[in-house]
Amino acid sequence: MVTRSSFTAAAASTLLVIGLAVSTPAQAWGPEGHAFVADIAEAHLNPTAMAEVRRLLATEDARHLDDISSWADAHRKEMKGTGGWHYVDIPLHATGYEA
Repeated sequence: MVTRSSFTAAAASTLLVIGLAVSTPAQAWGPEGHAFVADIAEAHLNPTAMAEVRRLLATEDARHLDDISSWADAHRKEMKGTGGWHYVDIPLHATGYEA
């Protein structure tokens, strides 16, 4: 007997396999990936943080984090030596981060 949950699991697995089979190789995140993560981050800001983000974004004529989320990618070639500024690797077991 096919239950709804087994059908759903089978459908999800099938879609995953098809998606992996037809997907193109990833080119890092790209602008769309950065914008997607920026949208998620913005949605989780508390009101105080959001107010500060809005203040900072206004200095760049931007309204949302996704407007500036690919800035580092756009300027990496012209600003040699800034590649390390583009990311931070934080160990999974870390309890915090200090720059």
